[in-house]
Order: sequence, then structure tokens, then C-alpha cells
Amino acid sequence: MKKNIIFTVLALLYTSISAFAHIDVVYPTKQESVINSASVFFIGNTTKNAKFTINSENVKLWDDNFFVHVVPLNYGKNTIKLKPYSTIIFFPHS
Repeated sequence: MKKNIIFTVLALLYTSISAFAHIDVVYPTKQESVINSASVFFIGNTTKNAKFTINSENVKLWDDNFFVHVVPLNYGKNTIKLKPYSTIIFFPHS
């Protein structure tokens, strides 16, 4: 029997008067998804030197401001929080 894991992404949006950065999440493509997995990963890019967390864990930026971050999931509904610092988050429209 497969276990269904539901997660919800809460993007906490903060803006800065002095400068705007953004986080472009390309996967997952929806803010609410149902998956059959023990974890989910986030893929995207951001502006140079942007800093943010996913579920209170710092997200490492790779070359060209690319990121991949794995989040472990519990059985049932999971809420995943992306918390930027002076940042705007963009999800693709689905």
C-alpha cells in the first residue's frame, strides 16, 4: 500500500525597500501537491547572494545561483515554509 503524502508550501513574502531579490521555484510546480514519497525536493534559482530557508534550514546556493533542497516528509499533510530575507518568491503557474 502506498502512503499518500500531502504537502503545502507557504511562501512567506517579504520585501525590502532598498533592493528586491526573488526566488524562482521551478519544482515543485504547484503550491499544493500530493506525492508518494518520504521526501520532496525544491529546485530553482535566485538572485545573487539571496538568502532563504526552507522549514528553518538554510538553502545552499550553487553556481549561477541555482539551488536544490531536500525536505523530509511525514505521513499525512506537511506544511513547508519558504522564508526569504528581503525576497519575493515566484511559483510557475499551473
